[in-house]
Amino acid sequence: MNLSQTLEIYPYISVVVVGRNAIDLKRIQNEKLSIELYNTKVWVYGEDKTRQIKEVKQLFDLGIDAFITDFPIECKKILIINK
Repeated sequence: MNLSQTLEIYPYISVVVVGRNAIDLKRIQNEKLSIELYNTKVWVYGEDKTRQIKEVKQLFDLGIDAFITDFPIECKKILIINK
């Protein structure tokens, strides 16, 4: 089941939290419009240090609302450098 189908069934969900390894970047991009229709926030938590730091900017560019990480300083540096 994709996120938009889940939100159709459970429209009261306000935040979806997914592990980075559990979601495809293309999936976030494809479902972003339908997720916005339900006024739902998408939070992603990183599961691999190298991948987190490498992809944090790309995830925010795709429209996620929050990123949960054990490496906030490194990720913040990437976001500031790549503004």
